[in-house]
Amino acid sequence: MMEHRPHEFDPATLPNKEQQTPKSPRMEKRSLRARSKIPTVDQSVLDKPKCIKILSLNCYLVSDLALSAHERQFCCDKQERAQKIGKFAAQHDVIALQEVWGDSLWPLERELIESHERAFNTYTYSSSLLNVASLWWKGTGGLWLGAQRSVLPILTARRVQFKHSQTRSGKGSSYMLLDAKVMWGEESYLLMIDTHLDPTNEGHSQEIQLRELVQFIGEALREIRSVIGSFNKVAILLCGDFNIDGKFKGQHELITTGLGNGVRDLGLEWATSQNQSLETTYGGN
Repeated sequence: MMEHRPHEFDPATLPNKEQQTPKSPRMEKRSLRARSKIPTVDQSVLDKPKCIKILSLNCYLVSDLALSAHERQFCCDKQERAQKIGKFAAQHDVIALQEVWGDSLWPLERELIESHERAFNTYTYSSSLLNVASLWWKGTGGLWLGAQRSVLPILTARRVQFKHSQTRSGKGSSYMLLDAKVMWGEESYLLMIDTHLDPTNEGHSQEIQLRELVQFIGEALREIRSVIGSFNKVAILLCGDFNIDGKFKGQHELITTGLGNGVRDLGLEWATSQNQSLETTYGGN
């Protein structure tokens, strides 16, 4: 999980527009909401910044259609797991999930429907098969973003599929910009970015996707700056399933270097405090 310190943000580290590749046709953007919908807050509340509870989780809710007989042994009890994930997620303000492919989607969302808002509005069917087909067609890449609507309204959101992938699952990245005024004070925002990379770096797949991810984040920052004007009170958090491959030693450096000055690796900081190596923390060999 990566955190970016906005006050050390260096726009010079972002790709130039001339260097950008054409946008993928599988890209969806949610328009900025009217500011009149943002709740008003008493000044006494704004003077006491609150902690935001964030959940990032790989749910492994994969359809049996995409699994071998052997894999199905490990991806079982999906209805029960989805409901438990939903109940656990409901205890958090911000939710960034991976591998939500549509199977058992309703048991998960049923626990969140009253309290949280999805970054991308999609119709949820009672049939898992229809949900799997719907999410694949919309190109979600198995990513699910949402936030507690009463305290962190979603202002804008966008998602994109990676142009290069080993699989046909449509892996990619999504972001949502949240108005954090209720939690942190006036003109405060949280930019939440979720992603899921290929399982290995075979054929330099992860490396290519990471470069696409860095470019996507750069585009997101430019878009958001045009709306809010300044990054003085913006927290930026990158999370997801990076599928760290022990053979790809440059992955960590590619992320931190590509995102520029001020990037903190929260996972590495935790590992250091526990006297663990980077490879042990991220599962590499």
